[in-house]
Amino acid sequence: MSGMMGLPSTANAQTSSTRPPVSPKSLRDLPAILASLSEIEALEASLSADLATLIASQRPIVDGLTRLQTIIPSIDELLVDANLLSEKVGGTAQTAIRVGGRVRTLDEEMHRVREASERVVVITDLKVGDP
Repeated sequence: MSGMMGLPSTANAQTSSTRPPVSPKSLRDLPAILASLSEIEALEASLSADLATLIASQRPIVDGLTRLQTIIPSIDELLVDANLLSEKVGGTAQTAIRVGGRVRTLDEEMHRVREASERVVVITDLKVGDP
């Protein structure tokens, strides 16, 4: 009977990956040792399969990170180019704003000059017709 205590039952074999293996100190006979060894080998196979799956699932992530690392220098160059372009465009935009403001001022002055010229013409016509 004491030889039967170390043998895993069908229910125990299914949950062997969730419970720790039997302590070697508690094994007293060959059938218990063989059963424990079998249980440990099954656990090892399960863990090896899980590890292989995990490693395989990480490969695409590692490949993606490697590709990202290879394009970092290009992204850095693009950032520098974008900053230079932004500075140039920003300066040009500021100049355009100043010029646009001056053009509006000149347009207003030209409008006033036209109005004054029209008044002069009207006044001159009135004086010429007034003799």
